[in-house]
Amino acid sequence: MNATKIEIEQLTKQYENAATPVIENLNMTIQEGEFIVIVGPSGCGKSTTMRMIAGIETITSGFLKIDGHIVNHLPAKDRDIAMVFQSYALYPHMTVFDNMAFGLKIRKHKKEVIQNKVHEAAELLGLMPYLKRKPKDLSGGQRQRVALGRAIVRNSPIFLMDEPLSNLDAKLRNQMRVELLNLHRSLKTTTIYVTHDQTEAMTMADRIIVLKDGQVQQIGTPEEIYRQPANLFVGTFLGSPQMNTMPITLKKRTVYLNEIAIAQLANDINSGRYQIGVRPEDWLIVETGIPLTITHTELLGADLHIHGNFEHHTIILRCDGKSTYTIGGVIHIMPKHLQLFNEQEQNIYVKLLGE
Repeated sequence: MNATKIEIEQLTKQYENAATPVIENLNMTIQEGEFIVIVGPSGCGKSTTMRMIAGIETITSGFLKIDGHIVNHLPAKDRDIAMVFQSYALYPHMTVFDNMAFGLKIRKHKKEVIQNKVHEAAELLGLMPYLKRKPKDLSGGQRQRVALGRAIVRNSPIFLMDEPLSNLDAKLRNQMRVELLNLHRSLKTTTIYVTHDQTEAMTMADRIIVLKDGQVQQIGTPEEIYRQPANLFVGTFLGSPQMNTMPITLKKRTVYLNEIAIAQLANDINSGRYQIGVRPEDWLIVETGIPLTITHTELLGADLHIHGNFEHHTIILRCDGKSTYTIGGVIHIMPKHLQLFNEQEQNIYVKLLGE
C-alpha cells in the first residue's frame, strides 16, 4: 500500500452568514506514511478540516493537494481515501464479512478478490473467528475493528479517522490505541487522526496539530508540543495534570512570585509582568522557596500528585509515589524549569540559570 503526501495551503472554510471562518488560512504538509493527530477543543474545526480533505465538505478558499495535484473539486469517491468515524455505522442485518465486503461489492470487484481482501484484513485485525457474526453479537472493540476492516479492504493510501475510539471504555481505548499504531506501521498509510483526547494525541502522533477557533496554534512532535508550547493555550491544553500558570514580575532576570524570588533566567528579557507555566513534574521540593500548604494528595501508583495553595494560587506537583505528606502541612517548592509567556500569551522560550 503506497503512502501519499498531502499539502494544505491557506485552506479556509466560511459558512454563509457566519461571522468568522470555521477554519482560516490553514497551512500544513503531511508527509508520506506520517501519522498526524489534529487535536483541539470542541468547535475548533478539527472535523471540518478532515471533511474538506475527504471531499465531503466544500473548500471556501485555499488549496488541497494530494501527491502534488490540486483536488479541491475532485469528488470524494475519486480521492481514494478511507474513513473511520466515531460511529461504527455497521449494517446490522449483515455479517462481519458482508459489512467489510460491502464497498468492494458496490465497486463490482470479483468474488475471489473480495474474499482475499476481507480475509487479509480480518487476519490483521483478529476478526477471522467472527466473520459470520452480526454486529449485535460483537463487543464495542470488535465492532470498531470491523469498521477499520471495512476501511482497510479499500487499499487506500490515506486514512482519515474522526474520533474512532471515543465510544469505547477506557480499557478498550488503551488497547485499541496500540492496535491502531501497529496497524499503521503494518499498512504504512498516511493517516490523519482527529481527537479531543490529549492522551491519544501524545501517545499516537508522529506530529500533532493543535487547533483553536479555526487557527493553527502549533505543529510539532508530541515532545515539542509538551516541552516547548508555542503559547499559553497549547501549554495548558496538553498535559495532565494541567500546567500550573500564575502571574509573575520579572526584574533583571529574577522571577518574583508575590515578592518571593523563585528563579533566575539565563536569558536577557525586558523587566515587567509576565505569566509563567510550570509542569507538575518541574517543581522541586526544597528547604526554602514557595511555602505550599497541602490541601490533598492523590496516589497514582508510581506517582503522587500533591495539591496545595500559596496565597491565592493553586499549585499541583508530581513526585515519587513512595513519598508521604500530611494534609495541612507546608512544603517549600521551586521550579527547575518554566515557560515564560508575554502579554499576548506567546512563549518567549527561556532557560533558567544552570539549566
